[in-house]
Amino acid sequence: FPDGDLGAPGFIESCIHDAGFNVVHQENLRQHYALTLHHWNQNLSEHWDDAVKQVGFERAKVWGMYMAACALNFELDGIQIHQFLAAKPDRVDHPDGKWYPLRQWWQA
Repeated sequence: FPDGDLGAPGFIESCIHDAGFNVVHQENLRQHYALTLHHWNQNLSEHWDDAVKQVGFERAKVWGMYMAACALNFELDGIQIHQFLAAKPDRVDHPDGKWYPLRQWWQA
């Protein structure tokens, strides 16, 4: 996403909280994104001729360089990407404050 804006995790968590949600879990996917970008670039290299036919040499080259630069930036911790899991408190059906299970049910 050229010209994209990655908000700092603390800012994002504050926005989630201010919107009335509870952050249940937060995970930094920086290393996963670096690996994903390497795989995407490898796929582009393996299908280079097809990519050039579809979008042209210049665009294929720019995307390859962009993905390589992003992967390096993730590896060097220049950028991060975080995934948040949030729950909306249900004060009507659960006035005791037990809005979600204590264990990480999403990993089951």
